[in-house]
Amino acid sequence: MKSVYKMVLFDLDGTLTKSGPGIIGSVIQTLNRLKLPVPPETTLRRFIGPPLSQSFARYCGLSAEESEHAVAVYRDFYHSEGIFNNSLYPHAMELLQALRASGAKVCMATSKPQSQADRVAALFHLDSVMDMVSGAAEDERSSSKAELIRKCLIRFGIEPRRAVMVGDTLYDARGAKGAGTDFIGVLYGYGSQDEMLAEFSAARFASGFPDLERMLLTK
Repeated sequence: MKSVYKMVLFDLDGTLTKSGPGIIGSVIQTLNRLKLPVPPETTLRRFIGPPLSQSFARYCGLSAEESEHAVAVYRDFYHSEGIFNNSLYPHAMELLQALRASGAKVCMATSKPQSQADRVAALFHLDSVMDMVSGAAEDERSSSKAELIRKCLIRFGIEPRRAVMVGDTLYDARGAKGAGTDFIGVLYGYGSQDEMLAEFSAARFASGFPDLERMLLTK
C-alpha cells in the first residue's frame, strides 16, 4: 500500500485514544478539590481538545492565575489516575503501522504538554510507530495546533500541501488551516462535524478507521 500523503499527523485525545473518561474524571476531581461547581456533561466534554487553562477560564469563570492553579491540581489527578482511564481505539495501531510501512512520516500533534504526550505515547506504545510527538510547552503557552503541526513539517522538510491533519475537534481543523495542510475530521471523537466544517470548509470526514485507511492509503 502507498500513502496518499508524505506526512500524516494525528491528534491524540478523541482521535487515537478514547480519553474522555480520564480527562473528564480528572476535571471533576479538580473542581471538587477546589470546591467549585461542576458543569453539565456537555460542558465537561469541551475540556477535551483545547489547552486546559483556556477551558477552566472559559467554562468555570476562573482568572488566569486561578486557571493555572486548577491545571496544576488537574495534572496531579490525571498523572496518578486519569491517564490509566484511557484506551487506544481499536484498529488505531494497525493503521499507524500501515502508514509507517508505506513510507509516510507519522506524527502526533496534541495540545497536551510534551511530557504528558510522551507518557501517553509510551503507555500505548505509540512511540514505536511515531516519527515525532509534537506537544505543547509545559505552561501550555506554545499550544497553537498550527504551530505544533508546523514543527513536524519543518523537522522533516515536508511541504504543507503534502501533509494531512487528522483530528476530531474544531481546534484540529483550525490548526490544519493555519498550517496549510489538508484536514480529515473523525466523527467518533468528541467534537462536532459542523464545528469542524466551520473552520475548514474543504474538510473530509471519516466515521471510523476503515474510512481513514481508504482516505490515507492506496494500492
